[in-house]
Amino acid sequence: MRFDQKKVVIASSGGSIGGEIARKMTEEGAKTVLLTCDAAAPAELDGITICPVADFADEAEMKALSEKVLEDLGGVDVVVTAIFDKAPEGAWNEVSAEDAHKTVRNILTGAETVLKFFVQPLVDQESGHVVLVMSVAGRRNVPGVSWPQALAYAGLGGIIRNGATVFGKNSVTFNGVAVGPVEGMDFDAYIDENVKGVWGRKATGEDVANAVMYLSDDLSAWNTGEIVDLNGGFFAI
Repeated sequence: MRFDQKKVVIASSGGSIGGEIARKMTEEGAKTVLLTCDAAAPAELDGITICPVADFADEAEMKALSEKVLEDLGGVDVVVTAIFDKAPEGAWNEVSAEDAHKTVRNILTGAETVLKFFVQPLVDQESGHVVLVMSVAGRRNVPGVSWPQALAYAGLGGIIRNGATVFGKNSVTFNGVAVGPVEGMDFDAYIDENVKGVWGRKATGEDVANAVMYLSDDLSAWNTGEIVDLNGGFFAI
């Protein structure tokens, strides 16, 4: 199978994307751990080990969790983050500093903290793939999207490019998937309203998972530092 015996860690804030990536990876033979903020998630589902997370940006929590996960898995080959946050209310100049910092912390610092503790094993073994799932709002202006969200998602793009440059010598790829509206996700009403593609429908979690799996496959190892735009043709219009 495509990911036979590969060890995969997925950090998800909830919704359809993280769960669908975990399901498809597992179906293709991966040993999969889903780290999730979804309090209603079961302890295990269809061979997927599910670990609850209170705060991805909490270094002490992520350090302890990473040590346990890496020991249980026996290492890691693929690290995926799909961490989103709802928009703070108000126009760009009306967002409070507290709400702005919370949004940036949840999205950007959350992903950075996950990578801090899960990328080193890839570097040590000199192989592996990192994929960050982000929003189209980090790639192009979307009317109504708050500046903290745009800042945080654009920052993920910076992590992708920097990670590819820094860790290319260790044969570790860094790539991303920038998504538009996705069924089963509730991270930004403005994206649902203002990002219209040519298909006339939202993406599914499986659509996103397919893109992530391409970037996680050893056959795509020549691809690094890139962001796949998955928006149904929004950029073509």
